[in-house]
Amino acid sequence: MTYIISGCFEWIGFHLTEAFLNAGHTVIGIDKEWNEQKDWLSLYVGRNASFHLVDSIHEVKKKTDEEVILIHIEERVTGEDPNLSIKDEWTIKTRDDDTEKSSVIYASEVYGPWMTELIKPTSEEALYIDDFVSAIQDIIEQKVEGNWIEVKPSSGGSKGHHQDTWYVKESMDVQEGWKKVMDHEEKFSIYYKL
Repeated sequence: MTYIISGCFEWIGFHLTEAFLNAGHTVIGIDKEWNEQKDWLSLYVGRNASFHLVDSIHEVKKKTDEEVILIHIEERVTGEDPNLSIKDEWTIKTRDDDTEKSSVIYASEVYGPWMTELIKPTSEEALYIDDFVSAIQDIIEQKVEGNWIEVKPSSGGSKGHHQDTWYVKESMDVQEGWKKVMDHEEKFSIYYKL
């Protein structure tokens, strides 16, 4: 499957790009707003033969003729191209706002390595980035129906869909996850200072 990720070097977009590539998919990334942090992140996926970076949705047709799944990170909407065969379209959000709620996957609080700002989680419902990305992959691959799907940690350790909520089994608790973020920040302190 080919995924187009608009905002592929945004924090969540980067993790999603990396996860789809690791799963053997092709990713066409769109990200026009560059800074030093995005430049750093591009080094991790830019050499993967299954990753293609383009400047706009109109350049995607040059990279693939197959059906694609289009994913927007936050408000990074790409526009439209009538020549593309879009199988499905999703928007990933980490804040609830007044925008149209159509095919949105949402989590109220997400944290993990490569955050643009180190902000400590404030609730036990905060999701570690890998758990959120895993939920996004499951929702898309299982073709879950819904205009607004909120991802939350499962209190019982199971995962799955119930009404407008997708429950994800956490790989670690918030304290352990935050320790991993702090260890990552120490190891890659240059990135966090950019």
